[in-house]
Amino acid sequence: MKNLTQTYSALNLHLTQSRLHPYKLTFDVNNDHELMGAYIWSQQVAATMYPLFHFIEIFARNAIDKAAKKRFGDYWWDTFEYDHDDKSCEKFIGNIKRAKRSLKNNWESAERERLGLDFDDPIPTPIPTFSHDQIIAATEFSTWTFILTNGFFKPSNSSSSQYLWPSSLGSAFPQYNKVSSSPVDALKHMHDYLTDIRKYRNRVFHHEPIWTKGSTHRLTSIRAIQTIRQKITKMEYFLELMGKRLHKEFMTTNLINHSKRICSLQELYMYQNKGKYVQFTTKQKRLLRKKLSIAQQETVFISYNEKVFGLTHII
Repeated sequence: MKNLTQTYSALNLHLTQSRLHPYKLTFDVNNDHELMGAYIWSQQVAATMYPLFHFIEIFARNAIDKAAKKRFGDYWWDTFEYDHDDKSCEKFIGNIKRAKRSLKNNWESAERERLGLDFDDPIPTPIPTFSHDQIIAATEFSTWTFILTNGFFKPSNSSSSQYLWPSSLGSAFPQYNKVSSSPVDALKHMHDYLTDIRKYRNRVFHHEPIWTKGSTHRLTSIRAIQTIRQKITKMEYFLELMGKRLHKEFMTTNLINHSKRICSLQELYMYQNKGKYVQFTTKQKRLLRKKLSIAQQETVFISYNEKVFGLTHII
């Protein structure tokens, strides 16, 4: 692979040393090309995790909402019982109100633009009633971590059936007993899992280093990769808690395995030009030449042993 040591020189000029410094410390780099290779590899790994964050947020939100709606109706947050002194409950209700305000503000902005009104002009049309689905879709990710707390759990001294947990725990998370046979403990662990996933998502989305720093030892490429893969495994485990069928069908999408494949030492080495490449014979290269030409612009799909593989240009 000719002249790869110069491939990333222009990119390097447009990134600050403070941004690149953590990569230099962690990924055993010997030159600027290897440094930029590690940086670009990390962006590729982050890209594979976007759909994982997306599906976990949507699946968790909809699973909890479906279970609550079945028992308490469309606007279930107005009808079920919870501990009004609990801060997590207060934050959940606050997030629902914030979602409503966001819908109202967006509607007002769109209506003023449609009618050609100034910011201070009154809007003649009445504010619409926002649907259940609109409100749910407007909520922040944190909303669904706050509800996985004891303030929504039926107290031992209460005879009320209007609390969300534990009655709806099995509906929202059919495999919760994989965490613990105790609903209280299971709820606590699931809250911690989802909170950790949400915080990690924020880290990735804000362009911070995607590995977890060790507390005592200097990180190496291998250890950094291990910390990222642990997060991916945690996301897979959380999906599993939501049901065997969901987990099985999600795994057929190959999103988890794809993320783990990119998050590997071999893939890192490829971007750093330190990887081992398969050598083909002249005859094999001749057979591949046409397909490789097509693969410059699009993925060439190959079916083998009832599995689909892709041949594409990477770097």
